[in-house]
Amino acid sequence: MLDDSLLDDQSRLTDADREGLLRAAARAGAQVRSAAETAAELGVDRVFEERPRALVLITRPGVGASVAGMVTALLGPRCPVPVVVADDVPTWVGALDVVLAHTEDPGDVRLAESVDRAGRRGARVLLTG
Repeated sequence: MLDDSLLDDQSRLTDADREGLLRAAARAGAQVRSAAETAAELGVDRVFEERPRALVLITRPGVGASVAGMVTALLGPRCPVPVVVADDVPTWVGALDVVLAHTEDPGDVRLAESVDRAGRRGARVLLTG
């Protein structure tokens, strides 16, 4: 049971939040709004103007695999298109597909080659870093 008086006492609240989850949750809303505004400014919505044949999530070392797992779980079985998780762009990717990739390594040659291959085949590509 939550003790409401805890919310009024900053020192008790800080002591109770050993992992800093409350502070992270308080900041999350601003981060989501900022990401949404940036995506709108960059025209990310154009990537999804037409329904793709498949959504390909490229995973690279770092958080990519976790993010792909979360996106796949959020989309779930009701997603109107197949969601494919792969380390590299599959050989069948083409102009009807959307490829999403994230990297934490600006020197990731394997990812650069995959993104280049997808772009040359006409796929809509969204890369974050």
